Amino acid sequence: CNDNGTPFISSDDYITFDLEVTGSNTSSSYTVFSPSSGITPATAPYNTTTTFQMDPGTAGINMLLTLRVEDSNDTDCRMYVDLQPPGVCSEDCTDPNCFGIKVTKE
Repeated sequence: CNDNGTPFISSDDYITFDLEVTGSNTSSSYTVFSPSSGITPATAPYNTTTTFQMDPGTAGINMLLTLRVEDSNDTDCRMYVDLQPPGVCSEDCTDPNCFGIKVTKE
C-alpha cells in the first residue's frame, strides 16, 4: 500500500506489487491487465522482478482482484493471478486541525 503522499486521505491509497514472470518459447515481454484499474507499467520483461502500481483508490477495494498476465505477442499464452488489496494505509482525518490548517470565523 502507498498512501500517495497524503497520510490523512485514504481514498487515494494505491497498491504496489512485485511480479516476476518466467516462460519458455515466449516473446521478450508480457502485459498485465486488470478489469478494475490501470496498471503501470503495463508491460515488463520476462525473468525480471518488476514493481507495478495500480490506480489511486485501489488499496481500499474490498474484493479479490484477478489480474491477467499474457505474452505480449501471443495472447493465447496467458495466466491469471489473484491479488488481495491490503486495505488503506492512510488514516482519514476527522479532526479539522489534522492538516495543520485551522479556519476561524470572526
